[in-house]
Amino acid sequence: MLFWLAHPRKIEHRHGPGGDLRWWIEDVLANDVAVSLKGKMGDEGVDGKWEPKPGKWPTLRAMLDERWANMRRLDRCKTDEERKNVRLLDSYFVNMELEHAKEARPDLAEFFGEPYPPIKKQVAMRLLKAFGLA
Repeated sequence: MLFWLAHPRKIEHRHGPGGDLRWWIEDVLANDVAVSLKGKMGDEGVDGKWEPKPGKWPTLRAMLDERWANMRRLDRCKTDEERKNVRLLDSYFVNMELEHAKEARPDLAEFFGEPYPPIKKQVAMRLLKAFGLA
C-alpha cells in the first residue's frame, strides 16, 4: 500500500497486490483520510471527483456486496427464479472471499462481517453452468 503527497493539496495512493482484503483496507484508509481532511476522491479509471463517505464499507462484506451488486445484471433476468439464482451465486462468491480473508488475516476477522448462509459447491457449479460461466 503506497500513499504519498503528490502536490501540496493532493494525496495519491496505489493499490498493491493482494486482492480484495488489501484493497478494502486501502480504500477504507483512503476514504477516512479524505473525510478527515475534507477532501475529494478520484480514480484514474473513473471520470470526475466525488465526496468521501464517512464510515464507508464498515466491513469487508459491505464492500463485496456493493461490488457484486454492481457487477451482476439482474435487469437481464427474465424470471424471479433467475434473479434468485444470481443472488445465490453472489452469496457464494462473497462467502468465498470472506473465507480467504479469514485464512489470510484471522486477527482481523471481526471486521469482515457475517457470511451468507452457505450454499453447496455443487449448487454453485450448476448455476455457473446455467449462466454459461463455467
